[in-house]
Amino acid sequence: MNSNLITLQNSPLLQKARMQGIYASIVMFIVVIIQIIFIRFSNILPFEIILEQNYILRTVNLIGSTVSVACLWLAFNKIAALSQNNVFKRYKNSLIVVFIILLALAYAIDHITQTMPLINFFALFFGCFICFAAIWIKISYKMAQITQNRLFSIYSSSCLGFTALLLAAGIFAIIKQETLLFSMFFTSQPVSTVVTAFFGALMLLSWINVRCVIKGE
Repeated sequence: MNSNLITLQNSPLLQKARMQGIYASIVMFIVVIIQIIFIRFSNILPFEIILEQNYILRTVNLIGSTVSVACLWLAFNKIAALSQNNVFKRYKNSLIVVFIILLALAYAIDHITQTMPLINFFALFFGCFICFAAIWIKISYKMAQITQNRLFSIYSSSCLGFTALLLAAGIFAIIKQETLLFSMFFTSQPVSTVVTAFFGALMLLSWINVRCVIKGE
């Protein structure tokens, strides 16, 4: 048996990492369910709740995203300890830093755009998002390699394709001074719900199928 192969059966630490990855995916689905409820019943909800809908959904997204990323960070910590791979050690903290910057920008947009042109804000947000996506894709590809899990390859390739789409939309928005196409992915509730559900499902299946880690890969 390969001495560098750490299996789920003989590693409680890997079991915990796998469960934390699953929890992160489940939290994403809870956010999606709440979004669907608001979209589905927005026509019959009390007027007071409709007025607060955007605030409620932004708060749910904030809490859900924070919990999900925190669970993933804990999972990656354990994977890093098991695999002794420098990719996780190098990028996992950078992922948190960029994520915090993105959250701050997203939830301070009303205040920032009072002193900054909207297109400049989108350029700043766009740059941070691309950094986050690049780190996330790097980690996901490495997860596919050290866990021998093809679903992580599919997941990371899908992330790469979606990021490329956003990159094209972002460049177009900046050049044409038009933010509509780019902002559609972030402000359109149906679009963001579908995207979150799709990537959440892929991530959940990927973590469920984690069975081993290759040490030093």
